[in-house]
Amino acid sequence: MSSSDQPGGALANADRPRRTARLPVRRAPSLARELLQGILLQPGLARSLALPPMPDPSADAAALSAVVGLCGTAAGELTAAGIVQFFIGTPHEAAVADALATAEDQALTPDLAEERVKAGMARYWQQAERAGTARAPLDVASTPEERERMRQLDFVRGVDGAAASIAQNGVETR
Repeated sequence: MSSSDQPGGALANADRPRRTARLPVRRAPSLARELLQGILLQPGLARSLALPPMPDPSADAAALSAVVGLCGTAAGELTAAGIVQFFIGTPHEAAVADALATAEDQALTPDLAEERVKAGMARYWQQAERAGTARAPLDVASTPEERERMRQLDFVRGVDGAAASIAQNGVETR
């Protein structure tokens, strides 16, 4: 009996698909990572940010919360290098370093980072409102269509629309 006739011999191996080297898996971009990149390039922006509760359990979201917390409580000016150094040896080290490296690879300018942070925060609040986890502050702009959508979602959820919205000068803002 030859080795090719035995179970597990050469013929059995010929029917198996060959294993190929797997390429590293690329993560999908996340809104938390985009915000983290922008804040690393413009740490001063974090002082004026109000982040909604984050149901996202990712490392990027946790690092974003930690970086915003650091920037909000730090005395004096922060730099990206100083933030990275602060998080060395913490669970956020890899996410912060990766976000900064990606921002540098993408050649993000401070002005573009500021635009992305402002647009990203508006999207983040919109997602939190749609999920029913938080209400956006009044300074976060929304369209009339989005306000109507939120009114309908509140109705479906059984939330009292008068309690959910805030009226100022007789004008419903949310």
